[in-house]
Amino acid sequence: MGPLLQPATEPLAPDPDKVRIIRKATEIDRQAIDAPLYSLRILRLAVRRQFLPYYWGRPPAWKVGVRSFNRKRMLPTFLSLGASRSGTTLLADYIMQHPCVVLPLAKEFAVGAYPTYAQLYAQFPSLKQRNEVLDRYGTAITGYCTPVVPNLLFPQLLSSIASELDLRFVLILRNPVDRTFAQWRWERHVSRRAEDDPIWKGVPDFDEMMRIEVEAARSFAASGGPILSGARVGGYVQNSIYLPFLKMLNQFWDRDRILVINADDFFGDPPAVARRVYDFLDLPAYDPVELPVRNAGPPGKIKPETRDMLQEFFEPLNRELFDFLGEDFGWR
Repeated sequence: MGPLLQPATEPLAPDPDKVRIIRKATEIDRQAIDAPLYSLRILRLAVRRQFLPYYWGRPPAWKVGVRSFNRKRMLPTFLSLGASRSGTTLLADYIMQHPCVVLPLAKEFAVGAYPTYAQLYAQFPSLKQRNEVLDRYGTAITGYCTPVVPNLLFPQLLSSIASELDLRFVLILRNPVDRTFAQWRWERHVSRRAEDDPIWKGVPDFDEMMRIEVEAARSFAASGGPILSGARVGGYVQNSIYLPFLKMLNQFWDRDRILVINADDFFGDPPAVARRVYDFLDLPAYDPVELPVRNAGPPGKIKPETRDMLQEFFEPLNRELFDFLGEDFGWR
């Protein structure tokens, strides 16, 4: 008689309450962005937002202050990073819904221009929260997700406080042409309330902005532009140049600690890519709940001649990136 076969381990079941918490965080912040300025709806959303257990964007300052009194907190084991408009929010929703990931206070820690370690540390889960998850599932990790690429200062600042941590990094990178256009559309949506203000009359359209930025990038000059979201380091085009950030991150953490995801793969099959991330983070098997895209930008179509110009600019940069990764993402 042969050896008895061990039954396969069943994937963990979703936590419906946790999934609702994650959905509500994105839903309320997105409603606030879409609501008319100076409206009662904005006020109502602002009041509701004060008492959420988890946030998509910047958490209320008073909550961070109150939490700073409890110094018994988890330290992160992962960071999910990417450039603005690369799917970072949706990927965060999939990562955070895993039952063994203990929710921090916010998906991304927005603490102002000059954050302190105390402000960051206060936003991680308490040891009590960790122990509840640990007792239930046998594994408990935490981390946070932020569209910080391509800010080259981030890896250096992180290394100063986290070099001893067993960190893993998930980077989601999007076709730079698509990402650039998506950020333009998003910022136009966010700034729509101020479009009648005289200061906005001089802002060029997307096609002219791209001509300005490509010329500036070829001249190694900063192109400027309105700074309304993301980790803007000069312009839309410059925020789509990823390799310097990867190289800087690799100076402090080995390549085997970094999982790079093609956003096209993620948009095509979010649950499948999420399972890759769970495996990379050594999490138990879990079949994620499919989540709607709640942070999509407004629709739009780039002109063929502008796409061709951007594709020509990014093509050699993409080749360098693919050579570094040892994988061609097929951004054509």
